[in-house]
Amino acid sequence: MKIFPCLKSPLFFILLIFIMILGFIGFNKINNIKTVANEEKQLATYQIAKIKSNLIIIKSSPALSSNPHDYIKAHKSEYDEIVQMGNPVVDYFVSEFKSGNLDGSTEWITAWICNEILGDKNPIKIWSEDHKNGWDSGRDWYEKYTQIL
Repeated sequence: MKIFPCLKSPLFFILLIFIMILGFIGFNKINNIKTVANEEKQLATYQIAKIKSNLIIIKSSPALSSNPHDYIKAHKSEYDEIVQMGNPVVDYFVSEFKSGNLDGSTEWITAWICNEILGDKNPIKIWSEDHKNGWDSGRDWYEKYTQIL
């Protein structure tokens, strides 16, 4: 019975193998694209460690001030280093707020960082004339931000 005589041809097998290799490469490329996209949305462990160490430095001084912005100004390079990590930092800090891992001064500082990262896309402004869209504390920023999401 000769239904498909071309199946016995070596050229057919070479073509079949070539198509399978192309399919495998294409599948891996698509998987790599998805992996890169996911990695861009999440912080690496070393980045989280850097954020934590920079927050410790930022909170370390000036000892005579209770204004969190003074702490930011005193350690602008550490602050900027966190801000430059971009939007994944906002997601990280929102999860830290949610889990209750932040104290009062850290909440203020993280809210300032999120505010700067989000820029014009930030729905919660630092101050507003109607006192409805502004935030009074880091926790207040988080609560208003998560209500809008």
